[in-house]
Amino acid sequence: TALLEQLAEALKVGPDEAPDALRRLQEHDRATERARRELEARVDAAAAAELAAAAVDGVVVARRDGRDAGALRSLALAVRQVDGVRAVGLMGSPDGRSAALVVALADGAGDAGAVAKQIAPLIGGGGGGKDPRLATAGGRDASRIDEALQALRQALSP
Repeated sequence: TALLEQLAEALKVGPDEAPDALRRLQEHDRATERARRELEARVDAAAAAELAAAAVDGVVVARRDGRDAGALRSLALAVRQVDGVRAVGLMGSPDGRSAALVVALADGAGDAGAVAKQIAPLIGGGGGGKDPRLATAGGRDASRIDEALQALRQALSP
């Protein structure tokens, strides 16, 4: 009962109301997370359209800091879905120290894993993937992202 009283105090309700208050809090948390994911998807769709509009010969290469590899992957896949885009290479640093790379290619546009393996050493890392259309890599040297982006642009250009 001491635990229940602590919970009730933290939730600012009586001990008999604590279970319901906790359920309401959990549901609110789930709803907030759903709303966050929906908002993130809309932001990614807008960013994907912006990036795709800047494609050169169907190739998009860009830096997007502040996103982890998973977020870069989602964005790269969204860009790849835009008509006319055949190759996407995104890099960024989620934390100012490490670097992330995602390569997303349309069917028949090459081997994303081979591209990632070629570029990853430039940022002090490695990576790849079994899917020839999608590869990710990480590295320890965010200071070399701009240099790696130039190499990535060359690797993806027709």
